[in-house]
Amino acid sequence: MLAMMPVSDATLIGHWAFDEGSGVTAGDSSPGGANPGAIANATWGSDSTRSSYLVFNGSNAIVDPSLTLPVMTSANDFTWAFWANSQEAIGQTQQNAIMVGNRHNGAGTNTDFAPRQFIKFTPRQFEWHQEGNGADNLDVPDLVVGEWHHHAIVKTGNSLQYFFDGMSVGSVATLSQAPGIAQHPFFIGGEPGAGGNEYFNGYLDDVRIYDQALSASEVLALAIPESSSLLLSVFGFMLLGAIRRSAHDCVHP
Repeated sequence: MLAMMPVSDATLIGHWAFDEGSGVTAGDSSPGGANPGAIANATWGSDSTRSSYLVFNGSNAIVDPSLTLPVMTSANDFTWAFWANSQEAIGQTQQNAIMVGNRHNGAGTNTDFAPRQFIKFTPRQFEWHQEGNGADNLDVPDLVVGEWHHHAIVKTGNSLQYFFDGMSVGSVATLSQAPGIAQHPFFIGGEPGAGGNEYFNGYLDDVRIYDQALSASEVLALAIPESSSLLLSVFGFMLLGAIRRSAHDCVHP
């Protein structure tokens, strides 16, 4: 087959493919599947680009996988990857919307961690936030309304690298050393403690969290659209069949 080799799932902390198409639970496809996501107020959608995804309304829709992230330190590497299609231009609300990540200290509260720290991916930046130090945040191009794109953040040591549709387009060296005392609950599409101010308005699909830094080729493999993956797979099977038939004809003239 000509399709790119899939990324190993061995280091997946969580993988929510959103392939169910119905129901109120998003299954976790990571090894062990220990963190299925409870869907609240999000609805199911599908189109020719992504066969099944979740629609977030920008006001109260979230997926809560009851997952606590490891403590934030300069030593632990990770990769966050997902597909997104914004349905609202960047504005006062959408600019801080949580696509994946967390802002406040636990569900149902608006209380910051102490010391103040959080990790979240918004439509305009990936925020690696330590005690008000915005210099650690990585700006990303504003999401274009109505278009599917793949996004990934790879953390290696004190470096954050952003990949857009599989291509590296920006990086930043984090300046602050995380105190490593807060374990952050992880949400998709918003969070219950945000008071309605940080919910994403758009579509999300195939959310993955790894506890290692993926290589550039591995990120690129994740960024292949489902429709393209299907075509590559079909073409690969056809080519493999043609090779086998040719070999058979050579052996049996």
